[in-house]
Amino acid sequence: MMRGMGMNGCCGGMGIGMMLGMGLGLVLVVLLIVWLVKQVRK
Repeated sequence: MMRGMGMNGCCGGMGIGMMLGMGLGLVLVVLLIVWLVKQVRK
């Protein structure tokens, strides 16, 4: 990852941004599923 950033900082930054975005997306999806399950079980 560091080597990629050294060769092309913009591309490395985009990769990190994509990774963070995907991570946040997964967390939001999990939270949404948990919330839906709680709503159904009431």
